[in-house]
Amino acid sequence: MAGCLLAFCSGAFAAQLELPSFSVPGHERELARLERLFALHHSPKIICTLWDAWLPMSTLWPATGPEGSESAKAMRDFYRHSLNTRNIDAEGYVTMNQHRGLAHPGGWPFPTWHQSGGIGWHFTHADDPYSIQLKVPLAPVEGLTKTGVAAARIDPARGLVLTTEGSETSLASVHPFRVNTLIAPFVVIEWSGVPSEANARLEWTTEAAPEFDEVRSLPVPLENARPGHPLRFSVVPMHRHPEWKGHFRSLRLRWNHAGASREIVVRSIHTAVDSRHPITNPLFVLGCADFFRWTGEVEFLRQNIERIRKTIAYARSEFAFEQHGCALVPWVGHDGRAGFDPGPTHQKKLHFGRGVGNNYYDLLPFGHRDCYATVILYAAIRAAADLERAIEKHPEWNLPARADGDLDNMAIDLRKRAYELFWNQDRGRFVACYDADGVDHDFGFTFLNLEAIHYGFASDEQARTILAWLDGKRIIEGDTSQGTDVYHWRFGPRATTRRNVEWYGWVWHG
Repeated sequence: MAGCLLAFCSGAFAAQLELPSFSVPGHERELARLERLFALHHSPKIICTLWDAWLPMSTLWPATGPEGSESAKAMRDFYRHSLNTRNIDAEGYVTMNQHRGLAHPGGWPFPTWHQSGGIGWHFTHADDPYSIQLKVPLAPVEGLTKTGVAAARIDPARGLVLTTEGSETSLASVHPFRVNTLIAPFVVIEWSGVPSEANARLEWTTEAAPEFDEVRSLPVPLENARPGHPLRFSVVPMHRHPEWKGHFRSLRLRWNHAGASREIVVRSIHTAVDSRHPITNPLFVLGCADFFRWTGEVEFLRQNIERIRKTIAYARSEFAFEQHGCALVPWVGHDGRAGFDPGPTHQKKLHFGRGVGNNYYDLLPFGHRDCYATVILYAAIRAAADLERAIEKHPEWNLPARADGDLDNMAIDLRKRAYELFWNQDRGRFVACYDADGVDHDFGFTFLNLEAIHYGFASDEQARTILAWLDGKRIIEGDTSQGTDVYHWRFGPRATTRRNVEWYGWVWHG
């Protein structure tokens, strides 16, 4: 607001947080409400990557200088630590850091394996309210066939505790099953006590090949896919093996000990949907850029610039936007198609493994040629380019220069190709995605279109057209919500303006 004077606040809400106050003579009532709004929404401290583009930007503004309050400094300390310790896996994917789930441990907590027709063995519910809430069954000590094991017991607080003997130990499924590999692109093992030199492998059988052998096996990575937890998450990328197709009938996990007896704790073994989101990498970059813009902490940039470059490089390679002119999500289940065929509830045909979510709207199958992922990626490339320019202009920071590619031209080229691809000329707004069948999906996604404007992805003409629709001045035929009803809730528009009953993942089909 023009002419406002900034001072430290004295209101009840603001005093508690020591936030700045706003003073405009004659507008005390309005400004008091604004201060209350800031105070009510300034406290969340969330480490989940999903919020990196929103919360640092929205909560760090009172902490920009040495005169900032203690509560503001605490917020700055929190986000510094959160971003500095954000886990990036060996390939460059930035993990989600949401609560413990039953899908990919670096992704969203669901869809879970038992929602998907998968298979799993869990030996404890300790510190896992999500599993209790979802009534995930616990396996008994006899749940897996064991070799090279002198003793086995269930510790309710830890899981299956094994005392090994001999040079090799193996755990295998007892009863045959029939699980589609489509809903099991990963197998996740949460365990501890296994030495890094154990040469652990996961094997499987099929109807055509009923015996375990090296042909159908993969090494089990022993790096932790979810650091900060007492047990290691090993995530085996089954989908990368050429023989992982059709249905599999059994699993066997084996590893070496070099003759030493060990205590091995196995919490769980289960198949996993690829619940990663393609937006975590660009969200992390945007969060880091916002932190640096607000605080100017060169040491933070020194600690994270190579991590930022790694995440951009991963997105560049994984989503091949230079090749496709947009972010194309190649992951299993992220093909943009619904997880069921429309029809009466009792007649719906479910397609397990299809329609996995890609962003905050986790029940919606954004994917394949994904507009929202493209918009956020475009914003992140521009933010990274700004950081690189700052480094170039300040040699006294003594930070290494970027060596690979021109980020500005990369962003320009991506926008030039993508904003035309995703623009629906008839409706005058951006669509969610083009699925693997080439079908576009448009339910009037207000959040997508507004962020496209915010990040400069939309052209000026597109922005005017979008706002005319949202302001109710332009009526779109077929929309459920039109005119003034778009802002029915007053504080913001509806998330969508056309009723959606047919485009969700298989886990939300009612």
